[in-house]
Amino acid sequence: MTHRETGGPGAGEPVTGDADLDERRRSSPRRAARVAEGRREEQVFDQQALDTRSVSSVPETYEPPAVEAYDHLEAVEAHDPFTDPPPRDVFGDPVTDGYVPVINRGTGGVGRRRRGVGLLVLLLVVGVVGGAGWFAYQALRPVLADIQGFELFAAPEDYTGAGTGSVEVVVDPGDSGTQIGTALLDAGVVASVEAFLAAANAEPEFTSVQPGTYTMAQQLPAVDAVTVLLDPANRVASTVVIAEGLRVEQILDRLAEGTGVPREELQAALDATELPAGAREVPGLIEPAEGFLYPDGYEFGQDPTAADIIATMIARGQEELAAAGVAPEVQLEVLTRASLVQGEARLDEDFGKVAQVVQNRLAIGQSLELDSTVNYATQTFDTRTTDAQRDSDSPFNTYGVAGLPPGPIKSPGRQAIEAVAAPTPGPWLYFVTVDLCTGETAFAESYDEHLDNVAVLDAWQRENQNDDGTLACG
Repeated sequence: MTHRETGGPGAGEPVTGDADLDERRRSSPRRAARVAEGRREEQVFDQQALDTRSVSSVPETYEPPAVEAYDHLEAVEAHDPFTDPPPRDVFGDPVTDGYVPVINRGTGGVGRRRRGVGLLVLLLVVGVVGGAGWFAYQALRPVLADIQGFELFAAPEDYTGAGTGSVEVVVDPGDSGTQIGTALLDAGVVASVEAFLAAANAEPEFTSVQPGTYTMAQQLPAVDAVTVLLDPANRVASTVVIAEGLRVEQILDRLAEGTGVPREELQAALDATELPAGAREVPGLIEPAEGFLYPDGYEFGQDPTAADIIATMIARGQEELAAAGVAPEVQLEVLTRASLVQGEARLDEDFGKVAQVVQNRLAIGQSLELDSTVNYATQTFDTRTTDAQRDSDSPFNTYGVAGLPPGPIKSPGRQAIEAVAAPTPGPWLYFVTVDLCTGETAFAESYDEHLDNVAVLDAWQRENQNDDGTLACG
């Protein structure tokens, strides 16, 4: 969709005049005729309020300043409709979206057209002399629109009736009113983009339209098309929420359940997908795609393919990394660090601190010794690891291998990525969660202080952990 939307009525002040202005206009009848003749070929359509109006934005009201009538007429007279940008309408309406194609209202004779031009000139005179141009414009606009051959105020093409058939239309995130109208026009839902913009502009709730796939009848009046988009019941989509901190195997299970696409098809599509950052060439990875399936809420539409689902999630992750300022050549390292933060931090305020601990240990060559990496190395989900697990020879076991693991251990979300990009400054080298119910975490600079914090956790577990290992969080 490449069209740019505009719209909305201007709120210009009424044009006023004086005796000197009247004299100048009486002495320049050709000028008035040329103004009217030039404007006859343009169709002014109120679209300004939709210029910045989209499914995720709020329109602003256009407030043009008052203009002195004679100076404005001179500007219109000097305007070349083939080379110059469109001028402001003589009644204060902004004309900013080029020239809307003239709608044929019949052949009409020369006399009919001159009658319309004459009425426009008369209206200008009334507005200038009487100081009520805007009000005269509003009052006579319906009359002028009915004059055969007078196309300046012609209504945009629109359907009537209840519509026919059925079609699916996709509204993408960030789509503008014109982009939505173009999609509806292409699908045969509305007769013109202009009619849709007029209906959307008249509906205060239009900005609440949500992205998604909509089932709609074809050949609908524009007003009805807007109504359909505002009703969530008309959205048809497979919505799946992927939480932060899941591994690929867990993500594929949830995708299969939420979309109905068989898990083996999802795995095959993932295996066939080229991954960013050359992840498939990195030695020692358990799952090369780990960390690249971005956690978020997704609407995949009806009957999505496995390839489309995987591609959508990877693309979303690339967008988030770019937004965080992560260069392509360091993506794998950033995702690896962020996955560690995602696996260890429990509270919002701790994400930046955990990222700083990782940075501080790497800076002095100290092993990271993170239980989350041991769990990944042994493909377990234990709260506290055992000596046997920590003896694993996996490159993901940060108790036995210095530095970062070879790749991510789970899918990090935006908060973890941002924490790695901007850690919370501090001298900490250790941390431990001392309350497994609330997620309260204690940070320490020295090992002795850390051991004191571990003792707090031990006492908490004796008090709040059941014999079967479950927690009594109350």
